[in-house]
Amino acid sequence: MSVVQGNNGRTYQLRDAPADFAEKAAGFTYRGAMSHWQATGRTVHRWYAEAGIAPGKRKVDGAPARPVPADFASNAHLTQAALTALYRTSNAAVRRWRRETGLQVVQSKPRSLAPKPATTTTKPTRWKVPTAAPVSGRDMSQVGLAAEELRRRGYVPVCRAKTIDPKANADEWVVGRRRISSSAVVALVQRVAA
Repeated sequence: MSVVQGNNGRTYQLRDAPADFAEKAAGFTYRGAMSHWQATGRTVHRWYAEAGIAPGKRKVDGAPARPVPADFASNAHLTQAALTALYRTSNAAVRRWRRETGLQVVQSKPRSLAPKPATTTTKPTRWKVPTAAPVSGRDMSQVGLAAEELRRRGYVPVCRAKTIDPKANADEWVVGRRRISSSAVVALVQRVAA
């Protein structure tokens, strides 16, 4: 470890390069060297600079680069997107092939910022505002007003039994879970109000 004084006056210990760094370093990328020697990126960069060695290139799964196809020059008039679709490869591979063969990139037509003309003559859709469903009239009978008072006091549900069961008597009401008669609804309101 060598000791160095920094710009701020502090002293720092710099880790020396391993003995086998010069032999093995060319086969590693920066990240590979960091992982292999358990060092930070700044330290590995310093070791490469001190040794005068360039780090190795990253290989994708160790596979060799795809060579330029034989008919690439005849299809060079196509756009980048068309070539990637034709050869089923990446944009980077097509750019590399253009570099290796010295062919220029075909520019696609510049897009106009002007609005496109309408292709159809249909009118724009006009939305209809939905109308509310008709509300049934208010029950102004003595029983209807009693049921409304029960609803206001928190008895839910309060309705005619016919709305739930079509076979029920016309005189029956549902209050909570009970079925009671019209006269019982009025009596219940009088008892609750008192």
